Amino acid sequence: MVSEYYCFGHPNYGQHRFKLIRPFSEYWEDLRDIERNSGIEELRDDACNALRRGAYDLTGIDEYAQLAFNLRSQNRIAEGIEVLQHAVELYPTEPILYNNLGLLLRISQDFEGAISTYRQGIARALDFELKALLYTGLGNAFDDAGRTEEAFDAYRQAIVLDPKLAIVHYDFAIALWRAGRIDEAVEECKEALQLDSNLTAAQELLADLEAMQIPDSM
Repeated sequence: MVSEYYCFGHPNYGQHRFKLIRPFSEYWEDLRDIERNSGIEELRDDACNALRRGAYDLTGIDEYAQLAFNLRSQNRIAEGIEVLQHAVELYPTEPILYNNLGLLLRISQDFEGAISTYRQGIARALDFELKALLYTGLGNAFDDAGRTEEAFDAYRQAIVLDPKLAIVHYDFAIALWRAGRIDEAVEECKEALQLDSNLTAAQELLADLEAMQIPDSM
């Protein structure tokens, strides 16, 4: 069974979330209530700032991952990276932290840092689904860096590990489209939608791709 921690997933796919294996501390719950229930932006920011100030006193992977997610949602990427880098130092064997850190490094356009981070996570992941997600992130980082063939290899490895993970096929389709391989991108998009018919981004991409196909290839 996949490690049950928060996982960012792909920005076009939404948050890929696993259940929590331990409850949050009362301290964390209080801050979450403030952030969730307050309509005052300053209070939400105060909650996140307070949690960040206390980050080095947090006691679990869940708290670090959720804090980084909150910072990301506020576009405070550098701070999210700082939190996750500290979490990795504390929990160096937890692959989900490498996945989340890799995504934030990609967002910050540190593609080589993201590639290195995803590789470290892959080396530590035992669960096939989680390793497939890390390979998908690695493929995305390679694609961002213009290393197209390496990106394709990473996506294919992810599909071997977990062929039923829709986001792998969707991200592979994007990379194929960028490389001008429209027919193959269409097939990957269709596979993604067969696995998850509610994947709106894949529906939109498929419509665009089919419009690009020449008649003989349709």
